[in-house]
Amino acid sequence: MFTGNTGLNWGGEYSRWNYDESKAYLMVAKMQREPGTSNGIPLLDAELNENSEILLGLIRRLIHRIHGNGSMGNGFKITQSSANPNNNFTITGGDGTTSGAGVIFVDGWMPAALTNQDYTSQSYGPAALTTPASDRVDHVYIDVYYKEVDYKEDADIKDTNVNLETSRRIALVWEVKVAEGSTTPSNYVDGNNIQHFCHQLAIINRKSGNAAITTDMIVDTRNRDRLIKRNHIHEQTIGASTWTINHYLGTTKLLVLIVDNSGNEMEPAISHPNNSTTVLDFGGVNVTGTALFNAIEA
Repeated sequence: MFTGNTGLNWGGEYSRWNYDESKAYLMVAKMQREPGTSNGIPLLDAELNENSEILLGLIRRLIHRIHGNGSMGNGFKITQSSANPNNNFTITGGDGTTSGAGVIFVDGWMPAALTNQDYTSQSYGPAALTTPASDRVDHVYIDVYYKEVDYKEDADIKDTNVNLETSRRIALVWEVKVAEGSTTPSNYVDGNNIQHFCHQLAIINRKSGNAAITTDMIVDTRNRDRLIKRNHIHEQTIGASTWTINHYLGTTKLLVLIVDNSGNEMEPAISHPNNSTTVLDFGGVNVTGTALFNAIEA
C-alpha cells in the first residue's frame, strides 16, 4: 500500500516499508525464536506495519471490486452554496455522525464527509477560484491520499504514562479541487512521493464575468451506478395471488423485477407497508416465480 510511496518528509523513524501486493501474502507469521536455536527474535516495526498493510490491501481491493468508483446517495454531490455562491460551492456531506456520513468510493478508498461544507471552508486551504474572463468549463474532483500524523497534530497519539511517542498514524485525507478550464487529472504521485487518487465529481459551466456558481451551471458527474448497493431475491414456490415479502432492505426506494416460472415479466400492484416489507398483488391470480429487489440509496 505504501511501499515506494511513503512521504519523503515523514518524520517517523521506521525501519522499512516492505509490503508488496503482488506477493499475495495473507499475514505476517511471527516466529518465537530463531529456527534450530534457543535465540529469541525481536519484533520489528516493519513486520507490524506489513501485517497492517496486508489487511488494508485486502479490504481495499474487495471494496474496489464490489463498488468500483462512485458515490452512494448524495455523498460529495456539488451544489450551489447558500452562504456565498461567488467562486464557491457546497460539498454535500452527512448528518454529522460517522455512520451517517456522505461517502464516495475512489480506488477502493472510502472518503467520508461528516457534514456539508463549502469549497472555501476546506481545512487545507484550497486554491481560490477565479471569475472567468470568458465562458469556461471547470472540472470538480476529489483528490484522495494518505499522510503521516504525529502527536503534535493529535495529542492522543502520545501516551502520557510513558511520555514517549511510540508510534504514529497514517490518515486517509481528501481534498475537493477544481481544474479551471481543464479536466480531472489521472492518479498521480506528488513531489513528496505520495500517491494520489482522483475522481470527478461535477462539471461547472462558468459564465463570462460571472463570479456566482449557481445550480443551473452544475452538472453532477459522479458515477451514480454506486446508488444500487443492496439486493434481495425472493422465490415464490407456492402459487399465491398476493406475495408478502420481507426483504429487510431498510428502504421503500426499490427497483423491483418480477418474473413467473415461465420467464414472463409480471406487473402486479406493488405497495411498501414499511421499509422492510413489500406486497405484490396479482389481482386474484395465483402466481409462482421470482422477485428481484434492488435497494436504492436516496
